[in-house]
Amino acid sequence: TVAKSLAGGLPIGALITGGEASKLFTPGSHGSTFGGNPVSCAAAISVIDVIEQEGLLSRATTLGQEFKDSLVNRSHGIVTQVRGRGLLLAAEIYIGGESDPAPKFVIKALEHGLLLNAVTPTAVRLAPALTIADTEMEQALLRWELTCNYFSEVPS
Repeated sequence: TVAKSLAGGLPIGALITGGEASKLFTPGSHGSTFGGNPVSCAAAISVIDVIEQEGLLSRATTLGQEFKDSLVNRSHGIVTQVRGRGLLLAAEIYIGGESDPAPKFVIKALEHGLLLNAVTPTAVRLAPALTIADTEMEQALLRWELTCNYFSEVPS
């Protein structure tokens, strides 16, 4: 399913399937509170056009792999794994054997100007926009590194 981002923030919802999964839903069998609004649908078409014309999905794939590698390489040993696809990633955080390091990591990252989400006690989500500029990505990585550096210097 996709929602607000599909129409640039306007109310919309969509279910996208393929293969065998597409046979589970026939036309009309799944409704959406935000489905069918003409303005939102027009906005969604424009968003899809921009995604295609600017190659945002292929850029997200390439940039996502670079981002994954950098998150690990610049983590000072704090990150044990990065998973995800494109620019929607989760990093497993290890801080001296703590059972729930992610919330502490999120708070320190925010102090460095980096907004993250603790999705489990040990993992944080990173979800930059598909349109993120290279300079913005570098700024995010610098802030990430500052946060990781803080925890690598804190005694266990």
